[in-house]
Amino acid sequence: MPRFSANLSSMYSDAPFLDRFGAAAEAGFWAVECRSPYATPAAEVRRRLDDNGLSLVLIDAPAGDWTAGERGLAALPGRERAFREGMWRAVEYADAVDCRRIHVMAGVVPPDTDPDACWDTYLNNLCWTAGLVEGTGTEITLEPIGGLDVPGYLLASSDLAVRAIDTIRSTSLYLQYDIYHGLRMDEVPADVFRRYLKRIRHVQVAGNVDEVSPVAGGDPMPALFGLLDDLDYDGWVGCRRMPRRTCDGLVWAGQFAFALPAA
Repeated sequence: MPRFSANLSSMYSDAPFLDRFGAAAEAGFWAVECRSPYATPAAEVRRRLDDNGLSLVLIDAPAGDWTAGERGLAALPGRERAFREGMWRAVEYADAVDCRRIHVMAGVVPPDTDPDACWDTYLNNLCWTAGLVEGTGTEITLEPIGGLDVPGYLLASSDLAVRAIDTIRSTSLYLQYDIYHGLRMDEVPADVFRRYLKRIRHVQVAGNVDEVSPVAGGDPMPALFGLLDDLDYDGWVGCRRMPRRTCDGLVWAGQFAFALPAA
């Protein structure tokens, strides 16, 4: 079965951030991930990782003003300097906590802005980012997110993400695939895995996916996880949110060393 990491930005949210590391370890996780750890000194995060025998397998680069609706700066014309300063910060932080994977959000196309100009800006920033991490062992992941969750998000399909990766042609750029978002974009995750697995470096699952898109036979996760095994996927599967009803009903949870906890 795949290896699972706990997303500390959404799981154990009733506890202070630093206490979530211990909660994840107690539940049996060997790895964690988080969206934006930058308010916490890297030395403190590294200490919690070491104390709990955990690896930090993914962080997000700074995504702009989240409260104002920004979801990344990479595709925003005129924000190149802010994006690149954020990437320097992310790379420095990731190095301090021994995290070798950084998710870069594309951003929402601003009103009255040409989407083609955003795409060109995105590719230019990705090319610069690939050069920044070249030879360091750090991987950059790109996650598509559909308009139902983030209206106007530039990278609104897996095909677009792969198009960007193939255009840059860097060994540092990879696809990050969230099964929840895939279903919300009317994609078939199994088809995406079969078509693009060599480009995928991180998989995520969030929420009760069988409520997002009904699947014959009930919960689709056992079959998808089995498919990842069949395809020899050796990355992590990040758990962002797992409602209690889903956790209680997961037959496959008994096959792990832990039961997935609810958010």
